[in-house]
Amino acid sequence: MLSKQCVQAAAATVKFFGPATTWIARWMPVFFVPSLVMLPLTLQGLSGGQLMTVLVIVVAGLITSCVATAQTTVVIRSAIKTDMEPFVPTPSIPPFHNLHITFWAAILAIGFALINFAPTLIFNSLAATASIFFLAATMLGFIIGTRAPAGVKKIVHPITACAIAGEGAVLVVSALCGQSFLETLRLYTSSSGISAGATLLFFLATVIVSLAFQMYSRLKLMMVR
Repeated sequence: MLSKQCVQAAAATVKFFGPATTWIARWMPVFFVPSLVMLPLTLQGLSGGQLMTVLVIVVAGLITSCVATAQTTVVIRSAIKTDMEPFVPTPSIPPFHNLHITFWAAILAIGFALINFAPTLIFNSLAATASIFFLAATMLGFIIGTRAPAGVKKIVHPITACAIAGEGAVLVVSALCGQSFLETLRLYTSSSGISAGATLLFFLATVIVSLAFQMYSRLKLMMVR
């Protein structure tokens, strides 16, 4: 009886937090984008040979990891004679509405105006003021990337479009403020005060918590029989 009550309580909890976990799942890729936006700054100073070495390590490591994981799964399933469960597709997340574009476009316009007329209005900091423009551009890039035709998304992934939009916003601010691109790029994830990158990375903690709810939807696969 207690076990049944626990299952019912867990199901009710998952249902209650459903809108929140759906929101997190919809925007989850954006929270990892600051690392991609900052990539030019990370690779600054590396020679062509060093860049090639990094690329080889990343590609070889990815292939090796995928092959090792797949083979390990095959060996374990063969050893314990696990039955295949029928595939249950994950419910699709509702697409972005035109209202999302309108909202973030308005925020982008406000951020652009602040950069032009009051670049240090927020906390007397250019990074904090520019964070509005950076954040809006990043969000719009992701939304437009997800709404692009399938053929376009095969070439430019929504996450890539999101990162390009973020770097494009940095390029605009650097031109308006008379700074170099790399110097302005540091404002995107400024470690002191408010910044667009820090705001997005802040949500990574909620992403980790939301994974527990996603795992619950696969409870049957994880049960030991």
